[in-house]
Amino acid sequence: MQQIISAKLKSKLLKREVPFRVILPENYSETKKGYPVLFLLHGLFGSCENWLELTKIKDYLTNKEFVAVLVEGENGWYSDSAIIENNRFESYILEELIPLIESEFQILAQKEKRAIAGLSMGGYGALKFGLKRPDLFCFAGSMSGAFDAPNRNSIKDGFGAEELNPSILQVFGEGENICRNQNDVFQLIKNYPVEEFSRLPYFYLDCGVEDGFLEINRNFADLLEEKEIPFEFHEIKGGHDWNYWDKQLPVILNIAAKIFNQI
Repeated sequence: MQQIISAKLKSKLLKREVPFRVILPENYSETKKGYPVLFLLHGLFGSCENWLELTKIKDYLTNKEFVAVLVEGENGWYSDSAIIENNRFESYILEELIPLIESEFQILAQKEKRAIAGLSMGGYGALKFGLKRPDLFCFAGSMSGAFDAPNRNSIKDGFGAEELNPSILQVFGEGENICRNQNDVFQLIKNYPVEEFSRLPYFYLDCGVEDGFLEINRNFADLLEEKEIPFEFHEIKGGHDWNYWDKQLPVILNIAAKIFNQI
């Protein structure tokens, strides 16, 4: 039977306790073997609980031989804020959460057995981690990724601007700056050395055809194709909502399982 661990990490970087959830495979407690791990990133205004409350993730993980970690990112865009000193969510995940998970659980602590995925804000975060830390992840997946977040300079820019942009400005600041440039997935690809493309994880992205982020997902897929970086992109019926994400989550989990087993 699967086991769900609810825990908190006392973060020195964020200067507060941060919750997370861990879903262990059925036979985890009966074996001493190591498992691959998939980190899942929620969307804006969400929490790590969303996966358990709003999807059938437990059912989808049945017979999957890997650990799933449900990460808490608050509304921090999985980045180190240029504005709020203690909102260092990128550093928190890389320097505190991943090491804790890999020391406390039976995890195969190697790139080939470590993956990351998410939805909306979390889809942006997952592919950004894949680009910035290709040494850590073999797979990075996104559903409905909000890939244009670091490019929004105004409260009026982009899909869902009134809702999304206040949080974006709190993370990336206003105007052109280092924080925006270092977290812009388009710039990260354009600046990535061609001779090192083979180090990148496998990228997966999908987006609903009624989703306001469809155009930016198409643009991102076009750039990956132009650079000949291995990826897959699917446009699927649906919008920016939990009906869509619950339907697509098994796809992400199955690809992660396949990649873990291939390597």
